[in-house]
Amino acid sequence: MPHPLHGLPLSSQVKDRGRQLLWLAPALVVALWLGWQVQQRLTWLTHGLHIPAQVIELSRSHSRSSTASGRSALRLDVVVDVPDPRREGAVERLHFLAPLLHAVLHVGDSVLVLHDPLTLSPQEPFVLAHPLQLWQGPAFGLLLLGVCWALPHAALHRRYPAPEARRRALRRRQWALGVAVMVPVLVGQALALRDRAAQDGDRALEARWPAWTELDAEVPRPWWWSRLPWHGVDPVTDEAGAQAWRSAPVGPGLVGWGDVGASERRFKFVRARMLALREQPAALAGLLGQGHDPNFIPLYRFFLTHYLDATWSAPGCSRCNDSSQVTEMAGDLMLMLVQDGRLDEAARWAPRIVADKLPGADARARLSFLIAYRSLLEAQLGPEAAQRQLQALVDDAIAAARAHGETWALERWAGFWRGYVARPRRGLAATR
Repeated sequence: MPHPLHGLPLSSQVKDRGRQLLWLAPALVVALWLGWQVQQRLTWLTHGLHIPAQVIELSRSHSRSSTASGRSALRLDVVVDVPDPRREGAVERLHFLAPLLHAVLHVGDSVLVLHDPLTLSPQEPFVLAHPLQLWQGPAFGLLLLGVCWALPHAALHRRYPAPEARRRALRRRQWALGVAVMVPVLVGQALALRDRAAQDGDRALEARWPAWTELDAEVPRPWWWSRLPWHGVDPVTDEAGAQAWRSAPVGPGLVGWGDVGASERRFKFVRARMLALREQPAALAGLLGQGHDPNFIPLYRFFLTHYLDATWSAPGCSRCNDSSQVTEMAGDLMLMLVQDGRLDEAARWAPRIVADKLPGADARARLSFLIAYRSLLEAQLGPEAAQRQLQALVDDAIAAARAHGETWALERWAGFWRGYVARPRRGLAATR
């Protein structure tokens, strides 16, 4: 049977092909998105951390629209308490938008929550593992794909009046959409197989690293460590290669896009490089300065525990000394501990830093530390008591800034008591 386009002018054939692609393009986009959704969930189930949680509330709330109509929408949340693997001994209260689960869950039920810092954003680091919640996105994608598939049927009947030609056209479209769905899944699984093969090489590589018993005991490798393979780079002997590995863009597969997983990659780089710098406290302090996120709490704690008495300085550099670097590191650690509600541990570091390191620190380090110290004292004693206890240290810092002509620091100190202060977190409001 001749093709329906045979005999038509070339311009008509081109226009007809263009119309076909316009009909097919939305379906292909939806198919690719559906495949990505499926691959994402396979990654969570295969590689994520499965954490048991308890349902404490099935909440109903109404949110009023900001438009002129003022309509309100009903929101059905499942509220669970889950141990947070990122924070020692912490239990987080999570709110999940899950209307389908209201009919099947009850207060007191146990549910599984998935956590994966390499694929989930820091703002939404948990997902409910219940099938009705987990596969809701792919189910919607399948429905949308069905709609995109059904729309061009009338055009197919007009274009292919003969049943056999119409069946062949339908089969071609089915193959195209099937391939589009499978591409993200196959790519993700191929990258997973590549990374699993690289993990065998990592084990042989890491077996050759120098031993550091105290580091292994106090800062054990996290559960996700092997999921970021080195791909042949030895961070202990090849600093430039390790820096390139740390800065490499994060792609799909076992890990997510953009900044997702960047903190974990930075932590792995720093912890491995520490093995090469064990006898160089100044270099270790500079290396740890790449942190500033909660993953680095055990590394900061380890350094302050073992290197607080070390001293170093570099001529012509106001920051390249133990007083400035250790004071700023202690301030970062204390601030994160206050936010985590671990006030007793934060208070343990303050007197030693004030006595031994703060007097020789530069303006930036003093400011960082005293902001953290203020946050701690306000959480423990209240704002007035905190100001009484810290005012002498603030006055000393202002005098030092004047003596060194640090105008920017004087401006910051002028608004010190009106500036940011960290508060202990009461729980993570993660809604998904």
